[in-house]
Amino acid sequence: DSRDALARHLYGAIFAFVVCRINTTISAGTDSTDPRADDPRRRGWVEQPKNPCPFVGVLDIFGFEFFDRNSLEQLFINYTNELLQQYFNEVIFENETHLYAREGVRWDPRDFPDNTLIVELIRKPQVGLLPMLDEECATVGGSSEQWCSKLQKAHARSQHFDIVKYRPGHFLINHFAGQVEYESFAFLEKNRDLLGADVVTCLKGSSSTFIQQRFQEHDRVFG
Repeated sequence: DSRDALARHLYGAIFAFVVCRINTTISAGTDSTDPRADDPRRRGWVEQPKNPCPFVGVLDIFGFEFFDRNSLEQLFINYTNELLQQYFNEVIFENETHLYAREGVRWDPRDFPDNTLIVELIRKPQVGLLPMLDEECATVGGSSEQWCSKLQKAHARSQHFDIVKYRPGHFLINHFAGQVEYESFAFLEKNRDLLGADVVTCLKGSSSTFIQQRFQEHDRVFG
């Protein structure tokens, strides 16, 4: 678990480093008067430019994933795409509303696609899939099987959630882009972040300055 948590942290930290370096390179420069520029912990990181500058942005709204076996990684990716789709819907809805009003076109707002219920199914505090997953991780003796059983009780009436009767531990989510079957096995193990303080302390003292910076610049709670 510690190995996997360390790999996740390094991947995220290095990815953020690469993106920030790209944005810094294509921007007009940084504020050399910023006292943080002399902070050795921030060397090789990114300083915010004085004025708004060009940057690299990636919007992969069609990155929906549906494999033969779908786990927590696919749920995260598909949830992200639900949020992007929701934003897309809101922007288009607002623009279309103004356009129809300007041109005097009669229309029914209920005809416009809306995935709010799906987003809330996943993220709603206390009863959403992810909040319930976090709660199960914090429960002594918690398991993926118990979590899946609790989901079934909490969302029995949801039109966007269902279980797979003949495959225990499997559940279905009717996403905006289509239905996906997930395997709940190992959800808890993947959701836990067991990167201990001793590992962080060790890597902060690494002989590699680059590794030291990756653990000094990201303020997060470990363990």
